[in-house]
Formats: sequence, structure tokens, C-alpha cells
Amino acid sequence: MNNLVWVLTVIVVMTAFLCYFLFYTYKSMVSINLKSYSIILLLFAMMASMLNGITYYLDMPVNFVNTVIAFNLSMVEMTLFVVYLLWIASTRRRIDDRNKMSLGVAGLVIWNEISMGLTLISLAYPASIKDFSGSPMAFSVYFYSLGTNTFLFIIPMAAEMALILFLFHRNDTLVYPLSSIILMALLSPTFLGNKMFVVPGVVLSAVVMTLFALVYILLISRNTYGDKTRDFRRLVALVFYIYIMIAVVEAIGLIMEFVFRISYPYAWAAYSVVMVVTMFLFFDIGFSGRVPRFFGSRSVN
Repeated sequence: MNNLVWVLTVIVVMTAFLCYFLFYTYKSMVSINLKSYSIILLLFAMMASMLNGITYYLDMPVNFVNTVIAFNLSMVEMTLFVVYLLWIASTRRRIDDRNKMSLGVAGLVIWNEISMGLTLISLAYPASIKDFSGSPMAFSVYFYSLGTNTFLFIIPMAAEMALILFLFHRNDTLVYPLSSIILMALLSPTFLGNKMFVVPGVVLSAVVMTLFALVYILLISRNTYGDKTRDFRRLVALVFYIYIMIAVVEAIGLIMEFVFRISYPYAWAAYSVVMVVTMFLFFDIGFSGRVPRFFGSRSVN
């Protein structure tokens, strides 16, 4: 790993900032208004656009043109969000749909995390990016998978997910399902960013899914949550879908890497997509306090 000091600095500083933004967002979602919503969007957009500009600067040849493009990339992204906020301010007097706001904020959190993962992989392993030879489409898949399939992406994300879980610690129905998702992320087969942890990670993931499935069955059969049992079942149904998706893409990753001998980033690209979707659902539930609509929108607070 190169630039260790810079990598650690980015992880600590950016994770701290994002955790603070998440805390502010969580508190603001109780009584969301145009002012707090605008602040939330600007904070997350500022962080993500800055990271995207830095990533472009790190990965492209250093010259005047690329420096200008990197700076303007950040400015263009921020301008789009400012225009969006001005449009909202001119067409709406208030923000009153917490569910829609939670989807937007969850998307911004994931955007920030992906941007930070790509920046960190560019800092830590610059040769793997600059020495790549292939089509733009192949590079996009390679770069995305490499940036979201290592501990450089997983650890900051798990820290932010743990913060949301802590804020929800009084809601018993959320503790086990959300804890299992965090644990599954930390035991990801791609945690080390290479083949070394793939098989142990798959085995540990299977053990975690089995244990938590047994816990869910026990809690439901004993009617532990009383009147909230129905809401808990709804949330557990979503978690089981997540478990199934993770199991499927883990199997795909194993087959592609060990049977077809496809290189690591490409073999686990589908897995990273599923994990990002899982994290999006995690934050959506955390901010809105409900299971997504396609599972039957229902509060779990």
C-alpha cells in the first residue's frame, strides 16, 4: 500500500465528517424543512464532488488541462445541486415527504462512500489504476469493483452504519436485522481486496446468515415484540431477500474466479453492486423508519 499516511488521514477525517453529517441528518429528519434539507444536500454534495475531483486528479496525467478539469468537475456537480435547491425553493414552500427525502439522502450517503472508496484506492494502489490497459467500459467495471471491494470502502461504511444503529438502539425490532447487515459487510469475502479472504469470508457469511435466521425464527415464534411482531416480520422478510442476493452473488464470484479464472475485480463486480444496494436499503430504513415500499411501506419505529 502506498501513501499510507494520506490514506489514513482521508479515512479518519472523511469518516468523522460523514458521521457528523449523518447525525445532523438523523436529527433533522424528525421535522424536515427546506432549510435543513438544503444544508444536508449541500454538505453531502460538497464532500462527494470534492472527492470526485481529487480522484480524477490522482488518476490522470498531471498537467494543466487535467488540473482544470478536476477542479471544474467538482464545480459542475456542486452547481447542479445548487440549481436543484433553487428550483425546490421556488416551487415548494415546505418539505413534507420524509420517505422521499430519506431515499435522496441515502443515495447521497452511498455516493459519498463510493467516491471515498475510489479516492482511497487511487491513493493506496495508484499503479493498479494507471497501468490498466483496456476499453473504457472495462476500466469502469474494474475501477468500481476495485474501489468498493476492499476494507478501504467497507470499514468507513460499517462505521457509519454502526452510528445509525446506535441512534436506533431503543428500537428493539431493528437491532438484530441491522446488526446482521453490518456484520455481513465486515465479513465480506472481498474485505482484503484479494483472494486471501474469499473462501473464509464466504464460509463466515454463511454462518452469520444461518445464526441470524435462527434468531429471527425464535423471536417470531415466541412473539417477543408483541404488537410489533408483524412489523418485525416485514423487516425480516427484507433481510432474507438480502441474504439470498448475497448468497447468489458470492456463488457467482466463486465460480467466476476459481472455475473460469476471471480476474478478481471483474469476478466480484456483481457482489459489490449487491452490497451497495444493501447499504442503500440500510440507510433508507435508518432515516425513514420504514421498510421500502416494494416490501410494503410500513413504519418500524
